[in-house]
Amino acid sequence: MEVRNHLNKRACPAQEILVGAKLKSLMSKNILNKRTMKRPCRNASQTSIIKMRELHPIPLKTFNFNWMKNLIKIFVFVLVLAMSSESFAQIFRAKAGLNLSTMLYKDDDGVYSDELKMKPGFLLGATAEFPIDEMFSFETGLLLSTKGFKYDEDYVQKLNLTYLNVPLTGKAWFDVGGTKLYGLFGPYVGVGVGGKWKSEDNGNGEMGTDEDKVEWGSDAEVSDFKRFDFGLTIGAGVEISAIQIGLSYDLGLANISPDVDNGNKVHPRVLGLSVGYKFGGK
Repeated sequence: MEVRNHLNKRACPAQEILVGAKLKSLMSKNILNKRTMKRPCRNASQTSIIKMRELHPIPLKTFNFNWMKNLIKIFVFVLVLAMSSESFAQIFRAKAGLNLSTMLYKDDDGVYSDELKMKPGFLLGATAEFPIDEMFSFETGLLLSTKGFKYDEDYVQKLNLTYLNVPLTGKAWFDVGGTKLYGLFGPYVGVGVGGKWKSEDNGNGEMGTDEDKVEWGSDAEVSDFKRFDFGLTIGAGVEISAIQIGLSYDLGLANISPDVDNGNKVHPRVLGLSVGYKFGGK
């Protein structure tokens, strides 16, 4: 992607202009250099974007635990409801794995996530499974899961988001020649608990390395992403003794972009490979 810098005083006095309609769309979604927040130039043409003026320092905000409290309440409610049912013994698992994440970025003019690459991350947590009969079961849990993307063109840009997810999935079990296979499907809900932008050179030595915290919230002027996420999970796997190996895909349905102008939408996408160890149950 070609990037040209010049000063256009007639369009935006004393502002640096970065030209390109596609670049405008990418930057307005904070895909590019987060060190200097950027937004469309209100007085320039549709193919220009500018560096945002230096903002006054924003007071540090205490973390709003309401989302996390509500998420834990949902988990506890579902857990108690499932444990109170007349069913087989509950099955608990410790789970860890590898995430490969990217994001769908689009607006009314098109889709821009072709510029993004998958970023490796992790999955860590615990699940509880409640068999309904010999074939079907319900699974929930608390999972710390990373999301984000990698942008690698003129320089390297990485977005790392950490979410606390509660899966609410149904599982179907199959015995194939003595091997236990399963498929799963269902919704998940999550809340963002941390995030960081990282920018670094792509070998040209011009940019250096920089890191910046993600700003959570719904204010399009100062926030990067909304905390709340929900979507669908689909997956499959195999269980060998107490070890379970699974492959899953999280399809984010919530628009986590605080800026909805021109139909801006941002949806996480996560491909996960996990290993679980079973405690209890059959």
